[in-house]
Amino acid sequence: MNYSIILPTLNEKNHITNLIDEISDIFFLSKKKYEIIIVDDNSDDGTIDVINNYIKTKDNVKLFVRSNQKKNLAKSINLGIQKSIF
Repeated sequence: MNYSIILPTLNEKNHITNLIDEISDIFFLSKKKYEIIIVDDNSDDGTIDVINNYIKTKDNVKLFVRSNQKKNLAKSINLGIQKSIF
């Protein structure tokens, strides 16, 4: 079975890489195929830069930024579902 993990974010620069690492470790140990989709609501604290630098070496982590839109958790999750491949 394959899994898509959707992480909606807003100003999470201090926590997001640790969360991605923890999720990745769980799936790696269980030998499951997965992708992590991060949908950011246009953070202004540097979250986007942190994620962009972090995912340069991660093939199964993708970032989508909802810029110039009203911040909306449900719309972020829906975008993640639309972008998922599993």
